[in-house]
Amino acid sequence: MRLVVGLGNPGSRYARNRHNIGFMAVDAIARRHGSPGFRSRFKGEVAEALIAGERRLLLKPQTFMNASGESVADVAHFFKILPSEILVIGWVEPLLDAVAETIPLILDGAPDAFMSEVARRFSPPDASTPDASA
Repeated sequence: MRLVVGLGNPGSRYARNRHNIGFMAVDAIARRHGSPGFRSRFKGEVAEALIAGERRLLLKPQTFMNASGESVADVAHFFKILPSEILVIGWVEPLLDAVAETIPLILDGAPDAFMSEVARRFSPPDASTPDASA
């Protein structure tokens, strides 16, 4: 996995809520692997960690659960990360089959709106399209 996403809702009001289990998990991963800390970027908080000798991105979207797909898609597009390289951790309920088949999920139930947003916004980079920055 190149991107580990922890789902939750921003703000102190939700800090210890079960819906923020993804945030808590990503925070624990960052601490365990000596991440220098999170920075605000891509409508979320992003950190890097060296896990099993490889660079990994950690993301806590700050858009509230239902719009988290926007932050995930922005990071994935910028870093050219494919759905198969994303791990999502969170408390969610029904999943859309199309997304669940392409993105590994550690989920205990996110509202349909979250998964719909991921499916709507996420289109993996097209390997046949030349990179404009090259």
